[in-house]
Amino acid sequence: MNRWVSGVTVLLIGASVGCEMRQASAPPRIRYGEAPCDTCRMLISEERTAAALRTAAGDVQQFDDIDCLLRGVAAAAGSVTHVWVHAYDAERWLNAQEAWYVMSPELMTPMGSGLAAFATQAAADEAARQQRGSVLRWADLPRATRQDGATDEGG
Repeated sequence: MNRWVSGVTVLLIGASVGCEMRQASAPPRIRYGEAPCDTCRMLISEERTAAALRTAAGDVQQFDDIDCLLRGVAAAAGSVTHVWVHAYDAERWLNAQEAWYVMSPELMTPMGSGLAAFATQAAADEAARQQRGSVLRWADLPRATRQDGATDEGG
């Protein structure tokens, strides 16, 4: 009987650790209309512009706009382990580093960044054409939004 109890205990611990690992790499569930953005404190109300990050300490931050996410990433100073953006054109989360972005003043976003995320280059190209915007990748965003510390006066 002790062997059986030990075996069950090991299985339960293993399942618990596996579940925690999946949760650590999964985007959070945002309570739209209730949860505040961790940067601007506005309620996160639009799923298609939501974003989130997780730090090495396991802390989760949620954002209402990709610009707020970029500020959160900069403030976390290298401790970010996962970053997600919500697809603008579909009900799903995307890995922020793999997503394609459109920046356009015609895109209405909560903080006015005009940034939207897409799963594919083709979807981003089409949205950029329709919204008269430009297509960017994750690495381009800080400079395009001036989250890199540069200024318009030659930075």
